[in-house]
Amino acid sequence: MTEMQLGFTGHCPYTNVADVYAAAYDAFHAGRKREAFDMFGRVQALASMMPVNTIDIMIARGVFKEGTRTRNAPPVPGAPTRPPAAPKMTHDEIRHTLKTYLEPYLKG
Repeated sequence: MTEMQLGFTGHCPYTNVADVYAAAYDAFHAGRKREAFDMFGRVQALASMMPVNTIDIMIARGVFKEGTRTRNAPPVPGAPTRPPAAPKMTHDEIRHTLKTYLEPYLKG
């Protein structure tokens, strides 16, 4: 939201819920700033419940087949270690969460 208020012209959301990000972007640039704020808040609320940057949401949404995995990047010497990952949700739990909180806003 801050970047949109500052006048940015690009948008690079996590692809997992890009349709919700796009709805916020479109509403903001159509002058419906309150609607955009509320839509972006949905993304932030989802991020408080689960990691929004994992392939698991794409699997739960049916974009990728069950069992699809990504490869881990090799460690970078001297780079800080990452914090522990959030507890993993099953694909069924992700589907249930998306249906409960975002179903009307998901397009794909």
